[in-house]
Amino acid sequence: MPHASPAAPPLPPGSQNTTALTAPLRALLAQLGDLLRETSDERYTAPPPVHLAGTLGGHVRHTLDHIAVLGAITADGRPAATVLDYDDRERGTDVETSVKSALDQVAVLDAQLQRLDALPVDTPVDARLLLAPELPCPCGVSCLAREVAFVLSHTVHHQALIAAHLRATGRAMPEGFGVAPSTLRHRAS
Repeated sequence: MPHASPAAPPLPPGSQNTTALTAPLRALLAQLGDLLRETSDERYTAPPPVHLAGTLGGHVRHTLDHIAVLGAITADGRPAATVLDYDDRERGTDVETSVKSALDQVAVLDAQLQRLDALPVDTPVDARLLLAPELPCPCGVSCLAREVAFVLSHTVHHQALIAAHLRATGRAMPEGFGVAPSTLRHRAS
């Protein structure tokens, strides 16, 4: 039977800003930036090794696209495009083929995430949900904390795929890169 952690007490509405939530995502962005600075455009766009899908650039672009959707939330807590839509993204951009473009995007996104620090964690946001390609996309109500958690989890997942690519080419990875926070917590205990 799984070990149950004691539940944290709920926060009163509007009682906390997002600083504690955006800091881990910004740390993942910084890790990604450090890794990119040591990666050539050739490696970035090379076909994947072994049985892995997508290039490093493809995984980075996909990850940064998700962070950009979150970063587009405005100072009043509303998404700039009315709803958050992680599935409406442009493929084949310079971020996918140029390490410099990816690094430039990392800097832009870090600044956007910093702006979210002033918003309460329970700021409501609307998110479009693509459940299957043949179905209409319903819109659901969420909150900023939940969306930060989703993008953080998604980023860790793609960083794990990036790490698998690079390890397959013999490259050592930084400690904890692409490892879920729950795994890191478990390792520490």
